[in-house]
Amino acid sequence: MMDEASTSPAAGTREVWPPTGFSSYYVVTERIDNHPEVIYDLVLPGTFSEIDMSTVRIGRHGGPNDADLRFRTELHQHIGAVAAAGGHVEMAMKRLLLVLTAPSKARFSTVDETWSGLHKKLMRQCDGSDGRREKLAELLKWGEEQGLKRRRDNVIHADWWEYAGCGARRSRFPRGSNGTTILASLADLEEDARLLGEYADRLDRLIGKDWMMARLPGPFRLRKNATSSPLQ
Repeated sequence: MMDEASTSPAAGTREVWPPTGFSSYYVVTERIDNHPEVIYDLVLPGTFSEIDMSTVRIGRHGGPNDADLRFRTELHQHIGAVAAAGGHVEMAMKRLLLVLTAPSKARFSTVDETWSGLHKKLMRQCDGSDGRREKLAELLKWGEEQGLKRRRDNVIHADWWEYAGCGARRSRFPRGSNGTTILASLADLEEDARLLGEYADRLDRLIGKDWMMARLPGPFRLRKNATSSPLQ
């Protein structure tokens, strides 16, 4: 709900609020089921006849506090996990497409596509001519059912509320449409990263032995005709 309030300095800060030049000032209390209550001051200019709250400029009176900085560290870790997993997916899609189309040289420049473009080209390979292509058709369908591209896009192409107490809240602006506000939690981001990671692993397993691999040193490595052999 919105309650119009009188002009006064923001409590606990030296910031004069509302700033001069704005036409309206509100104190907003948001109460949405299964999400934290959020209270904020809102000023509206007289520039436009209507507003889109997904485009609001968000800040905190007095600047970010210690809780905000701790939250940002955790939030950014979750966003990074989704970004990394999404990158693994696109790399696996490119490798698999090259393996299935069997070019003379494995050059990524020949499969320089977006996620959607790679998905479409992989779908064309699902002709049922062998077991790998049959499994690929099932896997691509699973990825669509889980909304994996949407999950990735909603994290990477977003404007985040990087302040404690707001949840994993962001604004999202799909092409050709106005903005939308996404309310979520850090647990939701964990699930996004988990599913994207699973998708990347399953795509990679379909590649099998048809692509080069490298392994960093570990405590030991297994060798043929031997049970184990410590690295020297």
